[in-house]
Amino acid sequence: MGYLRKITPWKIVLLFLVVAVAAALLALQTRFDDASRLADFVKSSCVIVDSWIDTSLFSRTSWSAMQLFGVVVAGLLTLVLLWNINLRKTVAKALR
Repeated sequence: MGYLRKITPWKIVLLFLVVAVAAALLALQTRFDDASRLADFVKSSCVIVDSWIDTSLFSRTSWSAMQLFGVVVAGLLTLVLLWNINLRKTVAKALR
């Protein structure tokens, strides 16, 4: 009975906080376990797909063509940006 008198509201709040943190850590650990299982599944799926097509997807990619595509897209975006800037200047000049 003497022990019950020593329990203060602050101790109860602290106990609830400790329990809440422990529950959050347990939930976080469960999520990490799920994520690692998902990563293992994805790795095994990639191995299966690679064995189906009998070659790696990356070995068939023409990286020089991908680089050329990226340069062309970047060039087009630059042209659109310059055109947009020029159009804004023209419209601002016409509205003065």
